Amino acid sequence: QETDPWPAGALAELAALPLEQPRYWIGPRRILELPGEAARGGGQCCLLILPPQEPWADAAPCPLPGGGLVQLYQGVLLYRQEAELLAARGLPALLEKLGECPFLADPERKNCCGS
Repeated sequence: QETDPWPAGALAELAALPLEQPRYWIGPRRILELPGEAARGGGQCCLLILPPQEPWADAAPCPLPGGGLVQLYQGVLLYRQEAELLAARGLPALLEKLGECPFLADPERKNCCGS
């Protein structure tokens, strides 16, 4: 059975942005428009970057064997209306609307702000 590679493709494109554009910043509470083909799946067109939530909250920062640190973030795929709610009313309002929705790349997740 063929599966839609959209969520993984979206995340791979976003992960490549800092390598392609060294001055590109990805950090907490930033909303990123999904580039290129990444935005085609299911209507989710933005990614909200958050610090890791439970049960992964203790994952950041992650020590590297050579002594450096890597900051890990969690991405929440958003519909346009959800991103607009976040911009207008802030993160607490969005999280309240999302409720118990898991913060996973789920192309079938329902839009909590409309159709």
